[in-house]
Amino acid sequence: MKERGNGNRLSRLLAREPADIPVIITGAAQAALMAGCDPGAMRRDGSLLARVQRDFRVHTGMDWTVVYADAMAVPEALGIRVRMTGSVPVAETVLDVENFTGFREDPWTETASTNAILEALAQLRSPTEGTLAVLFEGPFTTAMRLFEPEKLLRQIFLRPAFLHDVVDQITDRLQDLTTLACRAGAAVFYLPEPFLSVDMLSPRHSRVFGFPHLSFLVEHIHGLGGRVILHICGSTTQVWLDMAATGADALSLDQRMSLREARRCLGPDAILAGNVDPVAVLFQGDGSLVADQTNRCIEEGGPGNFILMPGCGVPPGTDPANLRVMVATVRRYGGSS
Repeated sequence: MKERGNGNRLSRLLAREPADIPVIITGAAQAALMAGCDPGAMRRDGSLLARVQRDFRVHTGMDWTVVYADAMAVPEALGIRVRMTGSVPVAETVLDVENFTGFREDPWTETASTNAILEALAQLRSPTEGTLAVLFEGPFTTAMRLFEPEKLLRQIFLRPAFLHDVVDQITDRLQDLTTLACRAGAAVFYLPEPFLSVDMLSPRHSRVFGFPHLSFLVEHIHGLGGRVILHICGSTTQVWLDMAATGADALSLDQRMSLREARRCLGPDAILAGNVDPVAVLFQGDGSLVADQTNRCIEEGGPGNFILMPGCGVPPGTDPANLRVMVATVRRYGGSS
């Protein structure tokens, strides 16, 4: 089936229309490296961010343009200080659990890093860009970036109402951001929630403090007409049903997870995304390994109701040729139609 325009595969699949297998890739540092761009400059300049991510789509042949610079933009806007260490932004300060009185409530446009995201979306808003997506972390993981994680996690037992309130406030602020992002042109929201991994938090606690807030955010995005791809790193077998219950349109799984088992658990109607190993295959492997593992993922998770992507963000220094092999392998495989 021939489809018109970049990104139609992804948009059609998420709308539950017949579509060939889409390919999506995340990896802002890799995108910056391929563009010869300083990541610190990219996170402050919407025009530069738009150019880098547009070029990333063009040079790989994938099916979306995803606007993302780094994971610290939202925490920075909510009140922590961020500094660059080489090409990586790190928290210079975190909020104090004992003396917390609320998050900064400045408009998202007042922080350079989040304003750059909104500016980039507006500049990329065009039918020729195909599916336009934005990436930021979900409420619970954002909370862990704003506070010292160990101290905040202790509140599960010490002050559970406090933890609920913190995550609820973040959810409200993220709803505001998603509204602005939709107005700027975002159609798809890729939401990583790594702290809801079973490696980080028990399923019992994630069902109390994580998934309910995430579900509210997904519902809000759907109310805006947007689509959601939910990604949780690491081990998620015990929370696959919880991930699906959020209402997310597609579930992205880490390379450690079995797509075959996920398909068996979640059924043929679930849209799964994954999960070529970004390190062992894309970073360290050659084209033959990339093609073999891409085909394996399609056979285990698809081809119907399936998005091919790495199991996590690709590390900087990945050979762009391997990314192109991954995309080309999917195109040769065909699709669900």
